[in-house]
Amino acid sequence: MTVSPARRRRPTTLLATFTTAAALLTACHEDPKPGVESKPVWSRPLPEKRYCVQYDVGLLVDSGGGTVQRYDPATGKIMWSYKAPNQSCPRATKQAVYSAGDGRINAIDPATGKPLWTAVTSDPKPAVTDGYEPVATTSHVHTKFDGQLRAVDLTTHKVTWQRWETDDVGLERLAADGNTLVTVTANGKVRALNGSDGKPLWIYATPSAGSILAEPVIDGESVYVGSADRHLYAISLTTGRLQWRTRLHAPSDWRVAVRGDTLFTADSQYLYGLETKTGKIRWETKSDDHQYLGTGPRQLLYTRPGTKEIRSLDPTTGHTNWTLPIGAKDAQFATSTTHLFIQAGKNISAYKLTNP
Repeated sequence: MTVSPARRRRPTTLLATFTTAAALLTACHEDPKPGVESKPVWSRPLPEKRYCVQYDVGLLVDSGGGTVQRYDPATGKIMWSYKAPNQSCPRATKQAVYSAGDGRINAIDPATGKPLWTAVTSDPKPAVTDGYEPVATTSHVHTKFDGQLRAVDLTTHKVTWQRWETDDVGLERLAADGNTLVTVTANGKVRALNGSDGKPLWIYATPSAGSILAEPVIDGESVYVGSADRHLYAISLTTGRLQWRTRLHAPSDWRVAVRGDTLFTADSQYLYGLETKTGKIRWETKSDDHQYLGTGPRQLLYTRPGTKEIRSLDPTTGHTNWTLPIGAKDAQFATSTTHLFIQAGKNISAYKLTNP
């Protein structure tokens, strides 16, 4: 059974023969809308609640309970479990699955789950245990410990540079593209750094110094960030110049998603679809408290905490394609091109996407 939108009723017309034939011809060639199967392909109970389910470069991974795990996306079988305390969300690449915790950055073999290497940071404070989800440039892997940015050389596995944002209030999230590292701060700075040595390439400061809490998103030549000053910003990855900024209804601290020429974001009151080139708002939908992500070129997915459902939207119009009941609150999810992976409580499941 497939969850799909209700069929639209066609208006009657006096030009019955011609119009009916044309309508039938159009219907035959109309692409079916995205849908999802209502029953999971597989579902697996877990001994503890887990977090940060992610699917990237063909790898389905998560963390929790002192381990990082990889699953077979076709069956849900646990392929390996890497034990390490206080782990961050993992970051999967073709070369390694990276995690951070207890002042260390760990590189895990994607195929076997065995450690490739572990880099001990040079922080003299033994109390530092928390690590942020690492990001990888072409030369280093980077994370944040106790507010300080650390960079581990991918060849020597040593910390070759580190940086305190002494002029700013709180280093927040990271993103990377090629050998460019992008950071954001709680006082509204977006900064691009050379991944090899940490030297600043450019700095953009929002006019109001509104805090930027969510991970910046890099797509093509643009860096997208939302700010507590109620604006969404697009900044050139190459030059750091402002491309556009768009005012929203409320402060925005949600990570954006980009699909084709549509930018998907939210604030505490609305969901939005914007044109990536201009920032023009194509549509907005009243809805509060979102956790969301996009999938495929033809749909965007989101869930609201406490609602026990996941919803698919048309990225062009914001109209609902389908709604999937999930039977648990506060789900996290990830997608491949063909499947939706849902992590809710002590369970992980996979649903097949139709016409994704």
